[in-house]
Amino acid sequence: MENQITFESARTRTFRLTWGQESTRRALARIGPENLHVNPRFYIELPPDRNVSQVIAYLRHMMIKYEALRTTIDLTASGEYLQRVHGAGSIPLITQELTDFQGAQAARVFLESLATTSFSTDQVPIHLGVLNERGKPRFLVAVISHLLVDGWGLGLLRDQLAASTWAARVPKPDLSQPVDRARFEDGPIGRSISNRSIARWRRAVDRRPVAVLGKRRSPDNPRFCEVTYRPALFSNKLAAKSEAIGVSKPAVLVTALARALGLWSGSNHFAALVEVSNRFNQEMQESLGTYNQLAPVSCDTGGEFSDAGRMMHTSLLLAYLTGQYNPRDHEQMLADMGLDAAGFGDYEVMINIPSGQTTATPSALPPDEQEFCWGPGRDYEIIPFFVKITGINDHTEIFARVDTTYVSRSEVEPLLRAVEHQLRLD
Repeated sequence: MENQITFESARTRTFRLTWGQESTRRALARIGPENLHVNPRFYIELPPDRNVSQVIAYLRHMMIKYEALRTTIDLTASGEYLQRVHGAGSIPLITQELTDFQGAQAARVFLESLATTSFSTDQVPIHLGVLNERGKPRFLVAVISHLLVDGWGLGLLRDQLAASTWAARVPKPDLSQPVDRARFEDGPIGRSISNRSIARWRRAVDRRPVAVLGKRRSPDNPRFCEVTYRPALFSNKLAAKSEAIGVSKPAVLVTALARALGLWSGSNHFAALVEVSNRFNQEMQESLGTYNQLAPVSCDTGGEFSDAGRMMHTSLLLAYLTGQYNPRDHEQMLADMGLDAAGFGDYEVMINIPSGQTTATPSALPPDEQEFCWGPGRDYEIIPFFVKITGINDHTEIFARVDTTYVSRSEVEPLLRAVEHQLRLD
């Protein structure tokens, strides 16, 4: 069964992609046809008093509020990609009834069936579905193209849809939208930010250590694997380690993962990438879109955990501060250095960790790096992709999505166990 979520009389706009959208588009192109696994997705259990009409009405409100949910990425005749915000249209709402599977298991199965379905080229790239129980909506599932929403935005949308009450308020007129961000990036301040970030990238690439992983002879089939590991009291160990050595939880987590990778690969010094959310103020934190980009970090995993954690904290601050750049300039920089832009400068490891704040100020950085800081200290956050920590409680899960060209499926869970082991070490 299928309903339609229609919208009309909304604002229409067309502009270039945000840097985050363009970076994501290039990453998806590098992955190829298997890139469906990257698209953000979620399911939520609906309160028992909801009906399908209410679900449709609130989804329509969200589409009016957030331009990203009614945007297509179009290729022009000149070869340029544009984000096109539609003022009218519709998105199918696929409805299924609970049958053999019950509860959350049924929602997961339904979600994965939508996640493996390609988007129609003539519609907004979003899959929405409702799972009914005795005719009443029990679960809402959503799969959204990563070109429209990043991990931060997905959480923003999920939290509003999961709220116990739905208030369809008139959208704030000053709510920042992806087109607004793209225009800012295209202006003089945006170009200055990009230039500083590219300068930092050039220095990091020039200094980076040798590769540590190396490609295997052939990937597994399927190439990308997903493994969930449920360590006991993981968040408590993370918090205790963070307090003990005086650095942020993200720095502790990246240090633990880097040390585990170092032991696995036999190298205690290697380069990696982190994914920076680029949500530097309240305006950006309330915006739904794709703004995340990759930034380089140096992983020095030898010696005591506390020393490695403090060095990682500094490396992450640099990434937070210089993770905004025009992907075209970045590609040209790599080409000028004789590196393969398609391979992202020969970096092999991407470490993306859960939302967590750390205060970043230029004075916290080494003197020779302070010139690359584009602005005053604020709170910066990074979001999940390669290793994802779900929930901050005793039932925390580590979710890994891995390219088996580098790491076989059989090696993933032992690697995740090694991350937990690092947090137990003194």
